[in-house]
Amino acid sequence: FSPDGTRVVLSTRRTGDPAAAEGLAIVDVATGRLDPLDWGLPGRQKEPSWQQTVDLSVAAPPTALAPGVGARVPVTVTVTNRGPAPEVDTTLSVTVPAGVRVAGLRPDRGRCGPARPGCDLGLLEPGAVVRIVADLVAVAPGTQRVRWSVAGTMLDQHPADNVADTLVAVRPAAPPPPPPMAGPGLAVAVAPAPAFVGGRVTVTYTARNGGGSTATGLRLDLGLPAGVPVATIPAGCTRTGCALADMPSGGSRVVRVVLAPTAALRADVRGRLETTGSDTNPADNVATAELRVLQPRIVAVPAVGDPGFVTLVRGVDFPTGVAVRLTWSPGITAAAAPTRPGRDGRFTAQLLILAKDQTGPRTITATGAGFSPVTTPFLVVAGTVGPPDLIRRR
Repeated sequence: FSPDGTRVVLSTRRTGDPAAAEGLAIVDVATGRLDPLDWGLPGRQKEPSWQQTVDLSVAAPPTALAPGVGARVPVTVTVTNRGPAPEVDTTLSVTVPAGVRVAGLRPDRGRCGPARPGCDLGLLEPGAVVRIVADLVAVAPGTQRVRWSVAGTMLDQHPADNVADTLVAVRPAAPPPPPPMAGPGLAVAVAPAPAFVGGRVTVTYTARNGGGSTATGLRLDLGLPAGVPVATIPAGCTRTGCALADMPSGGSRVVRVVLAPTAALRADVRGRLETTGSDTNPADNVATAELRVLQPRIVAVPAVGDPGFVTLVRGVDFPTGVAVRLTWSPGITAAAAPTRPGRDGRFTAQLLILAKDQTGPRTITATGAGFSPVTTPFLVVAGTVGPPDLIRRR
């Protein structure tokens, strides 16, 4: 056949003699007309190189993305016959690596068998185009090369375009999320603030687990100020620390230590929470709070008086709002309501010396809740002897 399939070249004897030389003739398929081709040449010509040809091609996307193992990726492949002759038996073959499998092939025409990845597309006229949708399933991560190839029975004048490759990029499976971590943290509080000599100070250590798993292997180190006596401490703890039970997510543990300060001071109360398990934020395992201890003081103004005199007692650094009672020793204390220090811890109260009370040195004592009794000296003198620089009206 001619390349376009409209004519046929054949070998024929030039005369009826069986020994006559053979020559080539062209037959028009439509009319049947026979035209000698080379009868004017000497010798025999019986093997024509003129033959019917096609130009099959296959096209496919160069890349495809599979989001992960097990993902299904559709890929559209196009097979074309550019002619000039029809191809009577067109086949598409698919070569897949081990990392990809073909789940299905869906052509516009023809049929695709399940036994092997490929399709029989049959007769393709010049200019015919067939689209095949291939469903690829990712089996293993990495870049997988899938090859598409088309073939037929006719001579293909451009065989280079009979093959196309698609690189399927299969993303590796996402790693499983890490197990949730624990999140132990520590807070320290001191109450009251300020505290007072002779009173009690409660130091509260609060350990919390803000993480998503149980906090394990916990130990609380107590950083108490040196020289401050400890009144009470929880069972199982020492002045330096104690072990804590495991804490579930969202759980908390509270340790309270009561101090009994005996002197005024300003110091830090520290704490450290240690764990042998996981910890989302080790920085919050250390906490500090200020411990401020005040020493209440009183002074008599003036510090000398005679019976019947009222002196003023002034106090500083007392607990705000706490009832403070003033008493004589020795001597009789007149009945009076207690005084209450203001927000600044100060007060001024009157203290009466009874008219017929005894003379001599005395001690004024201030007592109340939350602090140790404090004193100041006073001298009661006879009425004929007045305090220095004191002018009395008679």
